[in-house]
Amino acid sequence: FAKAAQFYRKKLGCSSDKSSKNYCPVITVAGSYPGFLSAMMRLMHPDIVDIAYATSAPLHLYSHGIDPKTYYDYVTRVADAAVPGCAAAVKETTKEFHDWAVTPDATMQEKAKEIKICEGGIPKYITDSDSLELWWTEVNEIVTAHFAEADMGYYPPGPDAEFERACRIFLKEGDTMQEKIGNMLTMRKEFQEKGCFDMYSELPNGKNARISASDWSGMGDGIKAYMWEFLSCQLLPALTQSSESMFYPREWSLEWTANHCKMRFDMEVDPDRLRNYFGFEDLTGVDHLLFVNNINDAWSSASITVPPPNSGIEVINVLNGAHCSDFRGPGADFDTPEMKAAHKQIEETIGKWLKEIKKENED
Repeated sequence: FAKAAQFYRKKLGCSSDKSSKNYCPVITVAGSYPGFLSAMMRLMHPDIVDIAYATSAPLHLYSHGIDPKTYYDYVTRVADAAVPGCAAAVKETTKEFHDWAVTPDATMQEKAKEIKICEGGIPKYITDSDSLELWWTEVNEIVTAHFAEADMGYYPPGPDAEFERACRIFLKEGDTMQEKIGNMLTMRKEFQEKGCFDMYSELPNGKNARISASDWSGMGDGIKAYMWEFLSCQLLPALTQSSESMFYPREWSLEWTANHCKMRFDMEVDPDRLRNYFGFEDLTGVDHLLFVNNINDAWSSASITVPPPNSGIEVINVLNGAHCSDFRGPGADFDTPEMKAAHKQIEETIGKWLKEIKKENED
């Protein structure tokens, strides 16, 4: 990335000499994991990158500086604030689902049909195992990950958002547990039209693929999921579903993840790799770095939400934003007043820093 910045600076006819009138400042801008990289560009290459803007960037997740239960506990709090009673309804339903799913009173295929899983829609590694426990684990991972993904997209907040619609599925009186789980699985348009859910839609490419993979916030399918899973075996996001969350408890462990990554990619994991390489636990003296957090986004629980001491880092927290919501504008008709104010603050902050850089160069 640093070499690419230098290449394009030269291609544009810009000087790399900061005292030159032809000097062009470099700003890195990105969100989520790329937002982490944007911040690291400023940290590792301050001679090249003048300003970094990172949104929804979970630095503490990659340093393993937070409790693994933090993420899904946060999703739970957002759900209950969005739709009161949601967390209790989801917790009750997922407990009932577990107890029903692992009871050997019917075949896996018969149970799958009851929750709207398509015929032939159970991956072969599950059917070959003939394990109801494994089948439940993978369906439960999908339900949990869909809630996490809906939280990431919860902007603008309101009754039409997928996150709130998911909550209302579990709160609907008169529906059975099987209907609630089935309606959650098929709530997205592609499966509503199909009338059933295909578990292969959550299976990455490659040998020994599993729905429960190296990132328990959801993988998706195909080559993109394969690449993200490979990367996650290096990032090692630790995401426990605790008894305090609305999801059925499932404990993340480094041992499980290490075995999985070895099976998938013949990779040895190193939980200290990023922390040792980047040294981002200590941000003393770092300046011209802006973190934006959207507080309805559970990843904000793993980000920099308060400026570190003895640094020139600035932080903007948007109370009703979701994952990378600040990248959707400015000027979108649906933007909340809080987001409009944040866009103005972002523009003012970066504008102020550009003026500082220009003045330093002139001096």
